Amino acid sequence: MDDLPGAVAAAREAIGINIERGADHAVAIAIEHIALVFALRGDLARAATLDGYAKAAFARNGFERESTELTSPSRPIRA
Repeated sequence: MDDLPGAVAAAREAIGINIERGADHAVAIAIEHIALVFALRGDLARAATLDGYAKAAFARNGFERESTELTSPSRPIRA
């Protein structure tokens, strides 16, 4: 987690690639990663907005998280 700008750049690239592929769940995962970066930077409002968008996209597409993903300590912005 030392390279936050690199993490955002990789997530943005993933968003572009997955939009072209029509992989909506992968776009939402990349958005979650960007949300995590904002949370780590202290911009909790933006992090929460992006996380909410990702949650809505998962629900809209019927994507369900595994139990380990829902409880992992590496996902600090879950409310």
